[in-house]
Amino acid sequence: MTLKKCQRIEIVIADAGLLISLARADALETLLVFNDNVGLVITDFVEFEVTRHRDKHTDAQRICEFISHYAGIVQIQETSIGKAIKQRVQMRELFEENETFREMMLSNDTVPPPIPKDISEWSIVSYANEMMTNPPGVPVLILAEDDFFLHSGSALPGNVHIFSTRAFFGDAL
Repeated sequence: MTLKKCQRIEIVIADAGLLISLARADALETLLVFNDNVGLVITDFVEFEVTRHRDKHTDAQRICEFISHYAGIVQIQETSIGKAIKQRVQMRELFEENETFREMMLSNDTVPPPIPKDISEWSIVSYANEMMTNPPGVPVLILAEDDFFLHSGSALPGNVHIFSTRAFFGDAL
């Protein structure tokens, strides 16, 4: 009897909180306890959110190093919502932090729009929706630490399953 080669499985991180918590505990590698057929996916906006202040925060620097070190296993997935919102966040931050830029925008009666609530989670919804256009796809396990995604009611293809981080890690948390 021959064993069938395992299909690739993806674990998707649904929000920044999990990565930040694991980085602070110096435990990011716990996400890699599986065999080579399991990949870790971080959406572009979640990656942006957890790494953009790496020069100020140790946990952000650890996450950058983790992503870089495990580049073959950890994949950054671009999403349509991530592309659009990253630019809004950067413009909003520049507006709030740079007086010259703020004055220029205000002199033109322009104010950057506010950043939507739960945007990291919406990037995962965007990722899942994009998966629906290419069914059935690889099996996907979405780790969600946040009630938003667990109860968002978004449609998911049959190959996608949502787990809370507590269920995933069990008593290790």
